[in-house]
Amino acid sequence: MKIICVILFITIIHNLAIGQETILMTYNIRYATESDGVNRWENRKESVIELINFYEPSIFGIQEGKQHQVKYIDEKLSSYSYIGVGRDDGEFGGEYSSIYFDTTIYRLTMASTFWLSETGNVGSMG
Repeated sequence: MKIICVILFITIIHNLAIGQETILMTYNIRYATESDGVNRWENRKESVIELINFYEPSIFGIQEGKQHQVKYIDEKLSSYSYIGVGRDDGEFGGEYSSIYFDTTIYRLTMASTFWLSETGNVGSMG
């Protein structure tokens, strides 16, 4: 939540200073599971990239992404970079809620991750 507030603050300041339109987008890409049948990731992944390219967001977030999905999006969208970690271990395990940003507009100066739980610096639930 804190990082989202920082990004929104930077976006607002950027718009005031430059007056450039900013497009924000969020996308629940749904994690990859074979039990999705015809809706499995292999059948959807190109459509995800096409939709993002169509809207050309300045910043977009994804939910439910597994590491290989996050990497796929990162590889296919060369003008974007992302921040985010897997929720299970704070590194690669579990689902990501990554935030991507257009590197032709923004540059990352600092990033961190915390959990809203009793062990805020360690991947956890609670």
